[in-house]
Amino acid sequence: QRMSPKDRLEMIRGMVAGLEARLKENPKDLAGWQRLGRSYTVLGNLEKAAWAYGKAAELAPKSAQALSDHAVALMRLSGNEKPLTLEAVLALRRLIALDANNAFALYFLGRAETEAGNPAAALVHWRKLMAQLPANSRMRPRLTQDIAKAEKALADKK
Repeated sequence: QRMSPKDRLEMIRGMVAGLEARLKENPKDLAGWQRLGRSYTVLGNLEKAAWAYGKAAELAPKSAQALSDHAVALMRLSGNEKPLTLEAVLALRRLIALDANNAFALYFLGRAETEAGNPAAALVHWRKLMAQLPANSRMRPRLTQDIAKAEKALADKK
């Protein structure tokens, strides 16, 4: 508490560097890679966060949490307003293959399909997501708008 913000940040960076060094010696430490991803996210180093979460996803390819963390990190890296990168879409596809009802993956794969000009594929994801949302979900109004836009785009294609 008595440390200046600058000193505190330097201490955190030192701890993160130490964790990264330990992971070089023990690269199969899933929890360590996840911790490193969180640390880099907090420090604002989104590139290294995506890299660390990618290592975690490699170690645990059947972990929805590891795959989701990696996809989120990749999306943060590219920015919210930009189209999803191929790497992010592939991470989301791995997640949906593992958990076909994953709401996060369903929504963003729908977004990726819309960005790619495939409204019919977007509708498949979004309708599946809508069917599982509770009636009072805060996501319903946004998803309803997205579905309407995709339906219009599909109709315009015909």
